[in-house]
Parts: sequence; C-alpha cells; structure tokens
Amino acid sequence: MPYYYYTKEIEVGSNGEKLGLLMIDSCLLICSNYSYGKIDKMHHQKNRPFHSHDLTIQNLKDITCSSEPWYIEEGNKMYEWIMTTLDKWDKDPKIIWKASV
Repeated sequence: MPYYYYTKEIEVGSNGEKLGLLMIDSCLLICSNYSYGKIDKMHHQKNRPFHSHDLTIQNLKDITCSSEPWYIEEGNKMYEWIMTTLDKWDKDPKIIWKASV
C-alpha cells in the first residue's frame, strides 16, 4: 500500500471496539474509473436527477487525470483497496465505526 493512502484503527471502547479510518487521496479517487460512469448515463444508473455539478466533476477529472495515465491506474488500485478494506472491516466485530479522511 502506498504512503498516500492507508488505514488507521483507533481503539474507542473498553472492550477493544475500534474506529476504522481510511486515509485516502481525493485526487486519486477523482481519477479512478470507479467513481463515474459516462456522465450522460449517470443519472439513469443511480435513479437521481442530473445536476450541473456532475459536469463540473467530469471536467475536473478530464483536466486532472487525462494527461497522465498513472493517476487513473493508481486511482483504480486505491478504489480496489478501499473496497477490500471495507469488506475486511465488515467481518471484524471490533470495528464499530468507519470513516474516510
């Protein structure tokens, strides 16, 4: 796991209960292919109305990520890591809260 995203578990209860923190890189999250579908399909897939900020986010992704494929690759790896970590924490009865930072 790279240094720019990682987990931190903080004991919060007398019986070893923990808060699980995902320290993530928001730029990589924007660049991951998992954050979006095609913008014109987005509102249909998620059953929500289209918002003007959808295009703003898509433009940010295009400007930030299109010049260097590394950002998209690393964003995809980080997204996979997030999902694996959340699955692991779902099976851990000591993790009673989860958050991302």
